[in-house]
Amino acid sequence: MPLPPALQARLAKRGLFENKEKNEMTKKRSIEEEEVIAESYDEPNESKENGNQINNEFTSCPNKNNQFHECSSFCTEKFGNKKFQHHPVMEKRRARMLKIYPLPPNWVEVPDFNTNRYYYWNTETDQVCWISPSHPKAKIEYPRKVKLPEIETKSPFKEAKKVDYNRKDQKKEERSKPKKNKKEEIDPMDPAAYSDIPRGTWSDGLEKQ
Repeated sequence: MPLPPALQARLAKRGLFENKEKNEMTKKRSIEEEEVIAESYDEPNESKENGNQINNEFTSCPNKNNQFHECSSFCTEKFGNKKFQHHPVMEKRRARMLKIYPLPPNWVEVPDFNTNRYYYWNTETDQVCWISPSHPKAKIEYPRKVKLPEIETKSPFKEAKKVDYNRKDQKKEERSKPKKNKKEEIDPMDPAAYSDIPRGTWSDGLEKQ
């Protein structure tokens, strides 16, 4: 049974889907390597009908999680591939779980190369789950879309305008402040500056004729 087009497109974007007719690397893969992988991991998600199959290798490109980057053959040649290696203990638990709680319709098993685990994806609703959706403890949810932080480019002209505006505001504040009258300033030598007596004049204390 061929994979759904939606699943093919999603796996191809992540570098997990290969076409035998277009990919020469699949043709050169040895039969011995396929037998070892089949015996060790028994991956049920490989389909050889219509020349399509899910690759058990994943590129080690550091930009594979970048939503604006699509890995190509250059990434594979430069960074190499990472094989999906499911833990034997987890493999036994997975097989037992699927035997007791089989997958419902429209659900497929997809390998996650970052955790070396399988997750389950609904091809119609785009919901995902780490265990079989028919399991009583299954938590079915929608995948979180990872968004890169937007980088704000600061223009030097805008920064200069902000500085000019700040200086103008400071000048306006200084102008709006009431100016002190020199006549109102108290002489520090006047006793009224440091006591409660009334303010005196220059004639105070002089002998009157």
